[in-house]
Amino acid sequence: AGAMGSLCLMGTKFQFCKIKGVLEADVNMIKLVQRLRTLALLGSTWVVLTVGALGLELSLTCQEVLWSLPICLLVSTDCYVLGTVVMAWKLFTTAKVPQSQVQEAHVELVHKGLHF
Repeated sequence: AGAMGSLCLMGTKFQFCKIKGVLEADVNMIKLVQRLRTLALLGSTWVVLTVGALGLELSLTCQEVLWSLPICLLVSTDCYVLGTVVMAWKLFTTAKVPQSQVQEAHVELVHKGLHF
């Protein structure tokens, strides 16, 4: 137990980290709900502005920019995801793993029936 009374069980099938009474899965679900709410808010705002439900008179330039916003959001999200994956791959491939751990993993996989 650390200073905050946290308990982390690593290496099990499920990773549970209890920090101040909140499970990690609960924190992830809260983040997911927040992201979905934000997406719903942005989407509904976009629909209201493009349809003209508020009666606002937008210039032609504003309407053209407004119509392209979902595509820009999609492209920027894809770039972020690609960058995250590339960074994770770079960190994964440059990690220093002791040769003994690699051999133990190889023996364990062969024991379970996976042959190289």
